[in-house]
Amino acid sequence: MWYFETRIGVFQIYAKSEQPEKYQLYIDNIHLADYDSPEAAADDVFKRSTGWDEWDFLSSEEPPVDLMAWSEGKPFKE
Repeated sequence: MWYFETRIGVFQIYAKSEQPEKYQLYIDNIHLADYDSPEAAADDVFKRSTGWDEWDFLSSEEPPVDLMAWSEGKPFKE
C-alpha cells in the first residue's frame, strides 16, 4: 500500500484482495478507480485525472511526480 497526504484528503493505492495483480485508488476510503499497476494510479494523481474534482481542479498543491514520491504503508491516524 502507498499513500499521499494532501490538504483535501489522503490518497491511497491498494492491491485488490481478490486480484492482487490489480490496484485500486482511493481518497479517504472512497474508491476512485482500478488500475493494472500502482504506477498507473500514481500517474493519474500526478496528471490530476482521478475523477475527484476537488483534487483534479486544485492548483495550489503540487502532486507527487511518481510512485517513488509516495509513502509506503498505511497512513498514521491518531
